[in-house]
Amino acid sequence: MISKNSGTYGSPSRETLKGTLAIPIDLPPVGVNKCIGNVVDAKNDKILFFIYNSDPNYYHTIAYWGESDQEAQILIRAKNLFDMNPTYPITHAEVIDGKYLIWTNGQEPVKCITLRYGEENSGYDMDYTDMQVMVDLQKVAPYFVPTTQMVRNANNEYNLISNINFQFGYRYIFYDNSVSVFSPVSDLQNAYLVPFSFNPASYMDLYNNGYTVYAKIYRRDIYKMIKNV
Repeated sequence: MISKNSGTYGSPSRETLKGTLAIPIDLPPVGVNKCIGNVVDAKNDKILFFIYNSDPNYYHTIAYWGESDQEAQILIRAKNLFDMNPTYPITHAEVIDGKYLIWTNGQEPVKCITLRYGEENSGYDMDYTDMQVMVDLQKVAPYFVPTTQMVRNANNEYNLISNINFQFGYRYIFYDNSVSVFSPVSDLQNAYLVPFSFNPASYMDLYNNGYTVYAKIYRRDIYKMIKNV
């Protein structure tokens, strides 16, 4: 867009000029494809497009293009996942540090995906049944304090935890490889002393030499989007 003066009194206005570069892209052959928003990834020197498809049985697309690309590339495609509606264009979109794409159409919850250019569907498992939950920006955080239990592991050659006080915390690693904040820390575990007269190799026969940590999840549906803890 460029500024220009027009009208009787020369009041300023803006004029949109047509681009001179056609960007080829492989879009669904059925339905009407319409770009309803875009955002610039300045760090990676790319522009991303939100492309709506009118066929309810086909896919909406988020694509990207950079000067080194011969054609626009597909970042991710999915059915009814990205709140794409031509009535409500994507007007609130932002790329954070070249790593995360965040957007909303102003009507639905804010969405977020990790940008992994060059990976199919940005590295997401599109067969995952709760992708709608996965792309929501607001993910759950650990709520409960972890509980612990001292155990004896016969596979440990030495006891390396005697005389040491431990506290434990945990966090979620989601299927999109994003991570939550840490949980509250566990109670301080009291150290115990191993008499120096014992051979370290025999500690495992007389003392617990490890911990088992338990993390309680307060909603049943949360585990579906957690890959690891």
